[in-house]
Amino acid sequence: MNIFFVDTSPAIAAQSLVDKHVVKMILESAQLLSTAHRVLDGQEYIDTNGKRKMKRWELPDSRESVLYKATHVNHPSNIWARSSIENYNWLTDHFFALLLEYTYRYGKQHKCAGSIAYTLTSPPINLKEYDMTEIPSCMPDIFRISSKPVENYRNYYKLGKAHLHKYTKRAPPEWLVI
Repeated sequence: MNIFFVDTSPAIAAQSLVDKHVVKMILESAQLLSTAHRVLDGQEYIDTNGKRKMKRWELPDSRESVLYKATHVNHPSNIWARSSIENYNWLTDHFFALLLEYTYRYGKQHKCAGSIAYTLTSPPINLKEYDMTEIPSCMPDIFRISSKPVENYRNYYKLGKAHLHKYTKRAPPEWLVI
């Protein structure tokens, strides 16, 4: 679970991701946004189906049958996504940019482009804070080289994710090849 903040622009950040992450981060973004709705607008309950008890949130409306279950609720990226409307909107813009990038690279629509995408366009009802908050740098400490998250993520992507550097129909971003 992560958000690769390799650019302040949600669209440029999406275009900068390697092929594997263009695919993977669509689902992770949808999960983060779904979790924001569930935690902020849902009714908490304990799911006792299965071998262990799981904390869950049930939504009181049609979102319940559309959105993903809450996951990794205490992950810094998840906390960030539900901390303000601007955070939520940035991630939503990034999610839609990833969907466009997926279609551009692979010539087809991702499964998340359907009803879940439509549902995620509106922020959670109980999300009241507005201004963007500090972006968390969710990576091993060795890649944190700055107080600026974008620099940290670029360094992490360049060095920690070098084995994934494959781009279809798009050149790697300049900062990656310099």
